[in-house]
Parts: sequence; C-alpha cells; structure tokens
Amino acid sequence: MPRDPDVTVMHLVEASGGGEVMYGKERVIHWLMRAQRDAGDVDVRLAVLAPCSLAATARDEGFRVDVLSDEERTFPARALRTLRAALDAATALVLHTHGYKANIVGRFARSSGVKMAGLVGTCHGFVTTDVRLRFYNALDRMTGGMSDLVTAPDPGMLSAFGPGVRTRFVPNAIADGNATDAAARAAARATFGWKDGEFVAGMLGRLSAEKGVDNFANAARLDGAASIRWAVAGSGPLEAQLRASAPLNVTCLGFLAEADAYLDSLDVYVQPSFTEGLSLSLLEAMRAGLPIVATDVGATREAVRDGVDALLVPPEPEMIFETVKRLRGDPEFRSRLGASARARFLERFRMSVVERQYAAVYREAAGMRRAG
Repeated sequence: MPRDPDVTVMHLVEASGGGEVMYGKERVIHWLMRAQRDAGDVDVRLAVLAPCSLAATARDEGFRVDVLSDEERTFPARALRTLRAALDAATALVLHTHGYKANIVGRFARSSGVKMAGLVGTCHGFVTTDVRLRFYNALDRMTGGMSDLVTAPDPGMLSAFGPGVRTRFVPNAIADGNATDAAARAAARATFGWKDGEFVAGMLGRLSAEKGVDNFANAARLDGAASIRWAVAGSGPLEAQLRASAPLNVTCLGFLAEADAYLDSLDVYVQPSFTEGLSLSLLEAMRAGLPIVATDVGATREAVRDGVDALLVPPEPEMIFETVKRLRGDPEFRSRLGASARARFLERFRMSVVERQYAAVYREAAGMRRAG
C-alpha cells in the first residue's frame, strides 16, 4: 500500500554526464526515482538544468521530465525562470535538489517567492579540483540554511555546514541485485579472459589521483611472483599513464558501462582510495558478496565494519598487497567476509531501504514549512 501518496517530489539535477552517460550521482537519483515509484511513497518527477542521459532515460521509463534549458550554463538564469514556472503550476510539491548548482538554483527559486511544500538539498560530494569549484561548493555550504533540510551520504560532509543548517545523514544506496554465484562467475571470468585458477583482485572507478590508482599499481609491483592478477576497470585522467607504466600483472579494461560481470569475475575487490565518500563501487561489491580490501578513508566505515564485512587498511601499497595476499591464502575467510558484506548491503544500502529514509525527510521538511 502507498505510504504517503499525497506528496509530490521533483528532483532537480545538473547531470554532469551530459547526453552520453550517467555518472554516480545520476545513477543514484535514477535508482531513487524507480524505488519511489515502486513504493508509492511519492508522486515523483524530474527536472534537469540541461539535456542529459538521465532525462532521456527517465522519460523513456514514463517519468514526467522538465528540461529547463537547451544547454548547460555557468549561471542557469533561463533554467531558473523555467523552474519557477514549473513550480508555480504544481501544488504541494517538495523540491529535492542534487549537487551544488541545483541546490543554489532551488534556493534562489524559493527566495524569489515560489511556493513549495518543502525544499531538500543533497550534497553528493565536494569536488575541489579548481578555484571555481571550490567557490561554488563554499556557496552551497553558505546557503545551506535556505533549504529546510540538507542531506549527504557522508557525516563528515555534513559537519562542513554551519550550525544554522538542519542536516540529515542519508546513505548512498544502489538497486537490488543478486550475489555472484558459480555460473555467473564462470561466465564472467571467460569474458575477461582470466585463466583457470588465477586469483584476481580488482578495483573499479574513476582513474584519478584521489582514487588511489598509484596505490593499486604499486601494490601490484610488490607482487614480484605475479601470484595475483590485478585488474583495473574505469577511465579518467590517469588511464593513459597507467596503461603505459603498469607492470605485466596489471590488466587495464577501461570504462565499463555495466560493471556487474566484472565484479562477478573477481576474487577480491580493492578500494585503494586516498579520499572517498560512500562509494557506489564499494556498495556494488557488497551486493555481489565479494570479500573487500578497502582503505580506511572517508565514509567507508559507514559502509563496512573492519574484520566483519571487509578488511580496512591505511592507503599504502604495502598494506594493500599484504592484505590481498592474506585473503588469497584463506578462502574460508574470504567466504565469511563476502557473506557478511552481502548481508549488510541488504540491511542498509538497498535503494528500497533508503527510499523510505528520504520519504521521512520529505515529510519532515513539509512539516517545517507548515509550522513556519
């Protein structure tokens, strides 16, 4: 039965993947919209600042989609005007904004007098790779109090907001799926060309410095006997460098549109990051029931318990190598870690679970507006 059918939620998004792909933020929103429709908690719709893959996919799946501008702009003034018109035409609508630009646009819309039942802003990460992004993220934090509630998938991110901002921790989540089984594993290993009996440790994600690409490659270099196949799936600024310099026991697969089969092919999943939020790739490895070696950074401890669901290590190549080598020699321990990681995923990080947390956030935000 629907739990709260009278609430309409519009997700407002700047989709960084453009028309080509959906990156992590867009994938989370897509999964959330599906879960909300399936649960009947809310009447869900989407607004995007410019055309993107997320908008096209959501429209194909029957969602109402408003594309607010014909192209992405630094300051989306036209999108703001179009958003105001869409909000004025709606009734009892909670606006859920995602990312610094959408958060700021939503707050400008409210300050201009547009009526809405509630305003929820989600920070998916503070990217600080250049001065412009640092400025926008600082502006997002400074204006956080203009939203009824601000959520983030990392408690550490929420601590960056001032005391006047009402914050709630809501973890990242992914769609449900099956754990790896023997048939899926055999098919996947054949697809990627892993040899019979070959032990494969793999990472998955953007190939950039903060994701620990050098950590992973240097761990492989310590494997002088080449007893482990170290696999890398992903693309990014360090991909060419990695391909040119990686030792022979490293296989670079590039970007994979669908990573499930890759995860099915692994014996151990490795997250070698220097910085991390609540990683979607980590959650996907948990869903697959893989044993995990992860660096103890960011919100990783929100996802897994050291020694129970994963082995957490400092972001150092020596520790990564030694821990993967330990798991290679202990199949029973690998099995226990993988089963526990899978159980924790089912309990906490399925989108059908987190969707209910967002439903409660929407009700709280709407209640604040009525009380105000």
